[in-house]
Amino acid sequence: MRHRLAAILVSCVVLLIPPAAADTPVLEAETSPPQAEATCYMRSLLNHRRWERLDWEELSCYAQDSCHGGLGRFGGGCYKWARGPEDPPLPWSAEVTGDEPPGRPLPTDEGLPLEYGLFAFRTNCAEDRGACPVLRWRANARVPLYAEPNPTSRRVGRLNNNEVVVMLEEARFVAAQRGTVIDGYNGMNAGDVVYAVEEVCKWQTVWRRGDLIRGVDGGVEWEPQQRLYNPSAGPWVRFERANGQRGWARASVVGHYLTQDPPPVIEPVQEGDEYEFDECE
Repeated sequence: MRHRLAAILVSCVVLLIPPAAADTPVLEAETSPPQAEATCYMRSLLNHRRWERLDWEELSCYAQDSCHGGLGRFGGGCYKWARGPEDPPLPWSAEVTGDEPPGRPLPTDEGLPLEYGLFAFRTNCAEDRGACPVLRWRANARVPLYAEPNPTSRRVGRLNNNEVVVMLEEARFVAAQRGTVIDGYNGMNAGDVVYAVEEVCKWQTVWRRGDLIRGVDGGVEWEPQQRLYNPSAGPWVRFERANGQRGWARASVVGHYLTQDPPPVIEPVQEGDEYEFDECE
């Protein structure tokens, strides 16, 4: 009996003493995992809910973004600097933005025409064939079409592989930057409120009371650029299908998922025909 009681007491003592290995998960849980480094992500042109990773520097990501306060250059589109494809966009660093504070929303009482909260450049392809030299395009992927130039708007259809469509319109929506003229020139007077709506190299195109003034490279005190998310920002194209259905797509699908129909005839380059082109010279 004494031997049995001693054995029971020994087993209870063993159960009360936790093994050393049991402490390991607790120590690991208290140690925070290293935070993932941010990188550039592009919203998919075929599925606006998916973000594709790009091995780009932040400056390149910021320069092309049209949706999260970027510059919207080189075709635009939605880009973000984030720690993962499902993570929210991080603020652009001061190194790429110039450390400017967020700009205020543009007022609507100064006559600036806004569409979707943005200034719009529109081209009707039927009226301006020079601006739309190619009208027929053939899809090589299932490209979604939206009711509005906005990837979150209602989807009205999807182009099928090898389907031919007609381009009806090109449009570009930009976040204008408000400024005040301090040195009058080129038709502007000191004190005029103007809006920069386009940048070509070092020159600005500004809107002033219904007129567009090009070639402005100084004499304006600019307010901080907007840093507001707008899914309509950037270039868009509107297509018409053979069944009469019409819809919008990002302009970047042209060249990626649509090709000219029929394909262009490429002339061979003759020796001595090479030349360099710089639009800023």
